[in-house]
Amino acid sequence: MSELASVLTTVFAWSGTTDRAFDPTVLPLVRAWDLRGRGRIPSPQELAAARAATGPQRFRIDSLRLTAARLDPTAGIDEGAWGKGYALDRAAARLESAGLKDMLLDLGGQVLARGKDGGGNDWTVAIAHPQERARPVVVLALSNLSASTSGNSERGRKVRHVRIGHLLDPRTGEPAKDFGSVTVLASSALVADVLSTAFYVLGPQEGLALSARLRSRGTLNEALFLVEHPDGLEAVASPAFPHSFSRPTRPCAA
Repeated sequence: MSELASVLTTVFAWSGTTDRAFDPTVLPLVRAWDLRGRGRIPSPQELAAARAATGPQRFRIDSLRLTAARLDPTAGIDEGAWGKGYALDRAAARLESAGLKDMLLDLGGQVLARGKDGGGNDWTVAIAHPQERARPVVVLALSNLSASTSGNSERGRKVRHVRIGHLLDPRTGEPAKDFGSVTVLASSALVADVLSTAFYVLGPQEGLALSARLRSRGTLNEALFLVEHPDGLEAVASPAFPHSFSRPTRPCAA
């Protein structure tokens, strides 16, 4: 319980930092849209009830006593936007404590690179086209960084001819607007995971603005938005992100 309370304290703080573009308490909304099942479109009443059950105020996290309590029986925590990053950080810490310095951990959609590859070079990681997972459009060179990509290409649902993305905007309770994908680089996999979700919800313009604000406050991060247009992809990145490029595998065009 102490470890859970500790990580929840950290994760809940990110909800405020991102102005709720990221919120770990979206489980009632996930259930309302049946995003772990076949998908559904909730009624206005169902959506209102799910929104009312969502928010950090539905929980009490005591960072001193290291306890966590749910204050509303309809509330719930969804780990989809932070659990993978936390697991990567924990796995890397265990491996480093065992003496391993060079590693590339991949949980699908997010990687964590430490040290160098077998040839003494930075690890290379491909970023896929937002709609084609098997088609890389950019290759990154990473060392001591995590790269987390968020997009709706694979886990979306179609209900009554309406496509429902699996990434929800906690502020509205609705699926976030689908523009393409965003990849975030950060030294912490948890931070990269959280921010890729928040930046996707915000979209390129607001996402880059938040990325800049966080850097000004000492949270190092870089973001790459791949924005889909009828004539191809537009790459929109934070200032230092291009320095992480190894090479493009092809022009960013459809």
